[in-house]
Amino acid sequence: MKMKLLAVLLGVVGSLFPRRVIEVSKTLALGPSYRNTEDLEPRQWFVTAVRIQSLLVLLTGVYALRRSDGPEFEAPSKPTLKPMESDTESEAD
Repeated sequence: MKMKLLAVLLGVVGSLFPRRVIEVSKTLALGPSYRNTEDLEPRQWFVTAVRIQSLLVLLTGVYALRRSDGPEFEAPSKPTLKPMESDTESEAD
């Protein structure tokens, strides 16, 4: 549940503020290696791509939240140790 909410939050932030997301990413990724990361200017197509990617993350997070109505996995209450019928038929032949 936390990861789904995080995806929604990051999708909203990235779609509303793509240039700020790019600035933070530049600082985190290039900051340790380069001195002048603030001088790098992203092209407009890259800003648009970040916005589209963020919208897709947002839609995926919303979809995942809506699908999580019930439990994701139901374990059987009591395991059965009987062989399957297909296994017993092959031994009889």
